[in-house]
Amino acid sequence: PTSSLPSRMAAELVNASGQAEAGNKIAGIMQSRGFEVVGLETAGTAVRTTVVTSYTQHPSVISKLTNLPFRYVLNISEDPSREIPVRVLIGQDNGA
Repeated sequence: PTSSLPSRMAAELVNASGQAEAGNKIAGIMQSRGFEVVGLETAGTAVRTTVVTSYTQHPSVISKLTNLPFRYVLNISEDPSREIPVRVLIGQDNGA
């Protein structure tokens, strides 16, 4: 079964790249893809790999998350209780 379209096309971002400018660059990309960026935090510890997590399997969300112009791993983890359907953990490999 296909999950329902989230009420908000929103994304929360966590910059764990160690690069101050990476958060704003990724936020701009997500906004250009139709997402409302509702938060941009800085992680205390850097991570190597950028991970984009979708908490919905709705095709319109997944299609917006494929072919983003930066390096990432896409993780789909259905969780209808999440108010914000997308989380981006920005790692050192983002290349943005």
